[in-house]
Amino acid sequence: MKNRFFAILLVMMIAISALPISALATAGKVEENNASISITDNGVVMNLEWKKVSGAEGYEYAYNLFWKKDSKKSDYTIKSTDKTSAKIQLKDYGVIDVYVRAYKTVGGKKVSGEWTHSRLKRDKVDKQVVKQLRKRMKSKNLFLRASSGTVNVYS
Repeated sequence: MKNRFFAILLVMMIAISALPISALATAGKVEENNASISITDNGVVMNLEWKKVSGAEGYEYAYNLFWKKDSKKSDYTIKSTDKTSAKIQLKDYGVIDVYVRAYKTVGGKKVSGEWTHSRLKRDKVDKQVVKQLRKRMKSKNLFLRASSGTVNVYS
């Protein structure tokens, strides 16, 4: 009886040790990421937020401000953070693709979870920018009056 127990225990230990490290300890997947646009004194900023993943040491986020159908990995800017949010300064934009994933170090190697993807289309970004501009102008009592291709600002 004891020999059978030890044999089963030995087989289980061998089976567990044969599993790859990433299967035993994955970084987990970021469930959701949200991107919104705001305006600061420095220009247009994309605010990126995601839910915390338990056990994660940090997060990587990647974005591409000029998404094309044939975009390559080199077209994306990849950064790391230990926070669950990031601010990205936009000089110009088109369709914006954003990816986020969690990572942790296991046995001296970096193990990453799956990428979570979201996309901001240009018309949605434009609407958010206009909305933010109107809000800022209203708070400063500025009004726009457009005529024949020129815009005049009145206070």
